[in-house]
Amino acid sequence: MDKAEEHKNKGNEHFKSKEWVKAKEQYDEAIKRNPNDPKIYSNRAAALQKLVAHPDSLRDLDEALKFDPKFVKAYSRKGAAYFLMKDYNKALQSYDEGLQIDPNDAACKDGRTQVMAEREKELDKIEFVALHTHTRQRSKSWMKKSRQES
Repeated sequence: MDKAEEHKNKGNEHFKSKEWVKAKEQYDEAIKRNPNDPKIYSNRAAALQKLVAHPDSLRDLDEALKFDPKFVKAYSRKGAAYFLMKDYNKALQSYDEGLQIDPNDAACKDGRTQVMAEREKELDKIEFVALHTHTRQRSKSWMKKSRQES
C-alpha cells in the first residue's frame, strides 16, 4: 500500500470515530502524496462539512469533480454543503447533476427530497407573512375608517 492510501485509510478511521480534525489532517497528507485522487478530496470535503467549513468543502468537491466529472458522491456532498448553507437552489442543482449521472443514487434522491421539503417550508413562511401583513393592513384601514365615521 502506498503512503497516500495509508493516510486516506487513517483519515477514514478518524472520520468513523468522529475525529474530524484528525481525519482532515490525514486527508491533507494523502492529497500531498496523491493530488489527483478525487476520492481523497471528497473525503476531506466530508470532514470539512463536519467542521462546518462549507466553502472549503465546496472547493474540495469542485477539485474532485475536475478529476472525475461523473463522481456522483461528490455531487451529493456538494448538495449537502449547499443545503447546510441554506442555498437551496444550488443544492438542488447539485443533486440534479448527480441524478443525471445515476438516476437511482439514494443520497442525491434523498437530498433532493430534503431540499424540496425545506423550500416548501420557506414558501409557507412567506405566504404566512404575506397573509398576516395583508390582514394587518386591512385591519388598520378598517379601524381608521371606523374612527373617522364616529
